[in-house]
Amino acid sequence: MKVLTILGLVLCAAAANAQPTAYDSWFEGVGTGLISRGAAEKQVVRVMKRITNMDPTNSEPGTWVYEFAVPARTYLARAESAEVDGDLDKALAHYKIAYAYFNASRWPALYTPAREASYRKQLDCFFKIAQIRNFDIEIIEIPYEGKTIIGNLYKPKGDPAPVLVWSGGLDCWKDGSLDFKQRLMDAGFSVFCVDLPGTGQSQWILEATSERIYSRIADYLKTRDTSSPTPIKPPSSPSTAPRTGSCPSATCTSSPNPASNKTPSSTRAPDTWHGHTSTITHQKASHACRNN
Repeated sequence: MKVLTILGLVLCAAAANAQPTAYDSWFEGVGTGLISRGAAEKQVVRVMKRITNMDPTNSEPGTWVYEFAVPARTYLARAESAEVDGDLDKALAHYKIAYAYFNASRWPALYTPAREASYRKQLDCFFKIAQIRNFDIEIIEIPYEGKTIIGNLYKPKGDPAPVLVWSGGLDCWKDGSLDFKQRLMDAGFSVFCVDLPGTGQSQWILEATSERIYSRIADYLKTRDTSSPTPIKPPSSPSTAPRTGSCPSATCTSSPNPASNKTPSSTRAPDTWHGHTSTITHQKASHACRNN
């Protein structure tokens, strides 16, 4: 009995002092982000434990991109069904969860067709969320250096408002953090959101001089009234492939596809994908961008 008691105490002490495993850290970063958006914890655990192949170029069952996309598609179908039935509260809840799973699926960069597909679905969910929540968003395309700066302009109701420029980091792209943007609009600001070079729909790589796009954005914003929509004529496109995506309201002038995010060298020619050119480096997990 004494031996068993001592052994039990040793095991309890060892468990108390155990270091977090790689899975624990992974779950803390990614899993808790999914749960915060409404995903069931048991389901998140099951999905993450099915991920056994971490090859970022592979899209087969057992890979990150595949396993996260499975529940994403399920929740997207549920959201669309609830929306058809007129239950917008239920639709919104399911769109948020689908957004979160697609957001996880496309990580860490859009360098495979499967990740590009998940990002397109993520954006579709984003616009549905924004539409149900009655956000006034205009998609802006600003020609620059033979490419296009793609941004979302959030506008409060009423008089012309001063504009804050929001540039996501490596973890959070321009379509996240709607609750925080709502607080900014409630405070009387318009918010122009653009992806950091090297991420999302940005067509610039992240380099020492890539901050120049923000000067172009500032010059553009000075020329327009941000309180009402002004249709923006997209620049000439090198491709006539159709664009897809949802338009949240009459103020949305276009809904471009995400650009292909493949890891280039700084001298490589950019890729062309659905009418947009893009180059990208690398970004971390996107779990930090929550609260849609």
